[in-house]
Amino acid sequence: MERRKFLFLFIGSVACVCPIIFGCLFGIPKSNKVTAPENVIENSTNQPRAYSNLYFPVNRSDIPLTSYVSGNGTSFHDVVIIGAGLSGLSAALKLCQEMPDLDILLLEASNTPGGRIFSTQMRNNTSYIDVGARWLIGSDQNALQALANLAHVHRARERRVTRMEMLRSMFSLSLCSNTTSSESGLCTQSADEFDDVMLGGAHKIVEYLVTLLAETSCHVSIQFNSKVSNITTTDSIASVRTEDGRVYPASYIISSIPAGVLQESSVSFQPGLPHVIHQAIQNLHVIRTSVIHVALSESIPSMREPYYSVGVDQEGDKHLDVVNLMSFTGDNLLALYANHRLSIDLEKISDEDIMRMISNALQRAFGTAPSISNFLVSHWGLHPYVRGAYTTLSDCSTPQDRATLREPIGGRLVFTGEWVASVSPGTLTGAFLSGIESALRILEAFDDQTCTPAVENC
Repeated sequence: MERRKFLFLFIGSVACVCPIIFGCLFGIPKSNKVTAPENVIENSTNQPRAYSNLYFPVNRSDIPLTSYVSGNGTSFHDVVIIGAGLSGLSAALKLCQEMPDLDILLLEASNTPGGRIFSTQMRNNTSYIDVGARWLIGSDQNALQALANLAHVHRARERRVTRMEMLRSMFSLSLCSNTTSSESGLCTQSADEFDDVMLGGAHKIVEYLVTLLAETSCHVSIQFNSKVSNITTTDSIASVRTEDGRVYPASYIISSIPAGVLQESSVSFQPGLPHVIHQAIQNLHVIRTSVIHVALSESIPSMREPYYSVGVDQEGDKHLDVVNLMSFTGDNLLALYANHRLSIDLEKISDEDIMRMISNALQRAFGTAPSISNFLVSHWGLHPYVRGAYTTLSDCSTPQDRATLREPIGGRLVFTGEWVASVSPGTLTGAFLSGIESALRILEAFDDQTCTPAVENC
């Protein structure tokens, strides 16, 4: 079958340098215009601590395809996609462009699309900030680069933190690599390689994908506030049950539930996942990242570089990666990323204690007490629908584990997301391409249903 022959060749070659790479994947859209959300909705009182003193940037009534929980949820769909993050949206778009007569439902646990892409505003500050995904790793060959251009995402060149440097940093094997350091715990990264850093506009990528999806002829909708509790597969049908008891039957299911959530076993499977699949999920290492944005009433005179690492303990195994946003936007804003070990500690203390710790660390590093006028703390490890920022392989896992997790389960279920990506795992690009790969596997299954030996190319 032609699609089967193409599947693995496609994933291996899709990251080629091509000025129209997004058009190669999905077709050139009719319009490049994206309307930024005008309304800002204040954080509800029951919002989990994962988002502290936070404003939401998206008005759900302005999102195309939005559906609200109604009825008994028993209508049949060709494909149910769990999660409206980057991988879920790219999977839906690929399915719709290949088979425009499909009926597709996306079930999203939260009340906004995007998953770990999340732009917001601090109170009394008009600039958008990205509290989630910010970097386009390896931007010159990044499949999202063209999409970011079409979505008009403001970004700048940033010093690279390579995958190996990230691992050394997160696991505290070295505070800084190829840097100069001082007793203050301050390191300035070397400037030999670069990636793109998004400057408060990552949400535009999500808006753009949703807009493209709305322009297809598919019957597709996104249903928010729909947390999945059970996934059932049989030889002839699959179904998804949400916590409110609604059941959504479908021919196939694509699940982008993050690995951190699956590791908690908060979602049940019937029949249970094969042991090799369960073990491969448990073996993945989920990186917990706390992100702190700090608004300053005046800049720190000695902070002249765009990127720093600042130690917060004498041992040097807990530190903050600091992005000086003033270098890019002119705003007196700092974005601080706690490494894995430090994030675990920060999740256990109050925001006020976090700010005292940060203020002391910045004063030690730069010799000046920061004049903090506002702050925003977000803990991706505490977010109930995410439970971590991204995944890496642990000492107990191998790249083959990811390959195993990409294989269809029971002929009806396919996993997708940065944690199963065959290209650039643990990144935005990995999530994006993983969604496309999962869609191709579902399309292959549809071909198997319709093909007979008498049909050409089967």
